[in-house]
Parts: sequence; structure tokens; C-alpha cells
Amino acid sequence: MQINKLSCRRSFLGSFTVNYLNPCRARGNKIIMVGKLMFILVSLLSLPLEVRATAVDSEQICKNLNGTWEPTSGQSWYYYCYVSWLPEVCEGENGFWDPHKQRCRLDPSEKSQKDECKVQGGTWGKDQASFDHCFFEKDRIQCLAEKGEWRPKGKSHVSGCVRASRDGGKPCKKYSECEFGCLAVRSKSPTSENDTVSGQCAKTNNKFGCKDYFEDGQIIGACID
Repeated sequence: MQINKLSCRRSFLGSFTVNYLNPCRARGNKIIMVGKLMFILVSLLSLPLEVRATAVDSEQICKNLNGTWEPTSGQSWYYYCYVSWLPEVCEGENGFWDPHKQRCRLDPSEKSQKDECKVQGGTWGKDQASFDHCFFEKDRIQCLAEKGEWRPKGKSHVSGCVRASRDGGKPCKKYSECEFGCLAVRSKSPTSENDTVSGQCAKTNNKFGCKDYFEDGQIIGACID
């Protein structure tokens, strides 16, 4: 039996109710299915990018999310993407919420980290740490050459260079007066029951652990794991 395409088109457009004996029904069902699939696809593409983002492997992807691409402190080879998402959106997308700067940090995928580590001449592994990461033998060699101590630091045990400061023990009143910060030092007061507090420059660059810093007469506590 011949089916007139024009009559089928009119039948479909004219009514969504098609009789089972109507030869145009099969063609109409296909058109309906394609329409539904197109609607779902358009809906997914219209969702905000942050809902679908899980890892950011390049500066361009970061820019597409209206984020900023910044190197990690102390590791210029490694970059994070920072975006201004709400905390619940950040956590839902496996990001790390920074309560101090009020922004979300998105990490590159592990594969991207491994690839970049290799390009930069590093080695991917634990190296005494509690997790896999990129480490550089050249950093250890440079540390020892500068009379530093190469050792695991913090709870993660990632190895780093502990260097002695040039002004360790020097009196100070604020952080900026010292190479590695001004620490609060308590001592018994001969004329009062309360301890007196003064500042002394830190003896090393090791900031891990809980420390009290001295800043214009105020004690500022900080803990770094």
C-alpha cells in the first residue's frame, strides 16, 4: 500500500491521536520520539556549566567557567581553577570551598596532573607521603645544597625543604619584619600574675602545626596541617 507523505504530514500535525490502523502512525511516532530526544538534549545543554563540571584540566576550561587560573603556592607547575560558586554547588561538584576567600577551588583530573608532572620532569608517586603526588628530585638536591633539611611535613607527610631563617630569634612586632613571620613568645612577668607576650622572628620556614603569630600587639593563632 502506497503512503502519501503529504497526507502523513498533515495527519501528524493535525492531531497527536493516530488510529492504530492508520499507516501514518509509525512515521508519526518516529517524529514524536525525535522531538522528545531533541528537547532532552537542548535541556541538558542549557544547564549551567558549573553543574556539569568535575575537573578542570586547562586554562581555557577555567575561563569558560568564568574562573581564574592560578598556580599553587610553592608549586608553579601546578594550577587550580577558582570560581565564585556557592558552597553547596562547590561541594556537590567535588570542589574545595575556601571560607576565607569565599570561593571554590576546582582541581585538575589525576590524569592531567600525571601528564603535567611528567612534562615538568617530575616523578608521580608517594615518596613518603600518604597519597600520590608529583615530586622533583631537583628540589631535594637544591635544598641540601642550600644547607636545608629535606623531610616530610604536615599530616600528609609530603616532603619539603625546611630552611633556617637569617633573623631567627630577633625581636619583632609584626609578621612583615621577619623572613618567615613573627611568632608570639610568652614569658612570666615579674610584676604581674599574667604572662607578657612579645614577638620573635621564626627560626625556620616550617609553618606546619599550630602556631601563634604576633601582629602589632595582637596574638593571631594559625594551624596548618
